[in-house]
Amino acid sequence: MKLLQSALLIIFLQCVPAVAETHSSAYVLVAPGFVTGSGFSDPVVELALGGEAVFAKTFGLGVEVGGFALDKRVDSGFGIASVAGYYHFSRSNSKIDPFVTGGYSAVIPIGANLANFGAGVNWWFAPHLGVKFVFRDYVYSGDGQVNLASFGVGLLFH
Repeated sequence: MKLLQSALLIIFLQCVPAVAETHSSAYVLVAPGFVTGSGFSDPVVELALGGEAVFAKTFGLGVEVGGFALDKRVDSGFGIASVAGYYHFSRSNSKIDPFVTGGYSAVIPIGANLANFGAGVNWWFAPHLGVKFVFRDYVYSGDGQVNLASFGVGLLFH
């Protein structure tokens, strides 16, 4: 597992310069939330790294890798890798950049397939630095529906 985490971190760090050249963003975030299913609800915390390339000033394609800890215990967690599309409502010279997102996620190492969707705001308080606020819901509908909802805040790099 540590080898996989190291490989994902190296890949992410290699992508940061390419993301910066396209005037897109990379981020690191923390996202407390909860997982619910048939008769249960438990708190979770997500730590994630991601990036997004924006095309035509409104459409984006992003990737994210991270991990969730259940009940605030690292030993009870799991990894997640996501690919998502983005739509940005305002890309003018505004410091506020609202967006919606949706895509595919895979739970690592068990390989469960999930859909993800969400919405948020990027606030650029400096030319190359900002804060990301995002709500995201991961939905599994295999053997009964499970929702994993998180409310994230993170640091953006442009």
